[in-house]
Amino acid sequence: MSQTLSVQQAATNLEALISNLRPGEEITLTLGDKPVAKIIPQTLPRRRGGACKGLLIENNSIPEDAHLADFREYMG
Repeated sequence: MSQTLSVQQAATNLEALISNLRPGEEITLTLGDKPVAKIIPQTLPRRRGGACKGLLIENNSIPEDAHLADFREYMG
């Protein structure tokens, strides 16, 4: 569903407009009769467990805590 509102209309209800915005919807803002901006919901990628497995320690060639050696003074 798309809506078209003036900037003034949107300003008075901005919080409600944003919190009710769903994926696939958009709000077009106008000044006078000219479209000047669109508000669209931000979509975040779905996270998958284990997606980064093996990226830090490639082929198990790095000892498990070796990457922490540079941070020992900060780790107390």
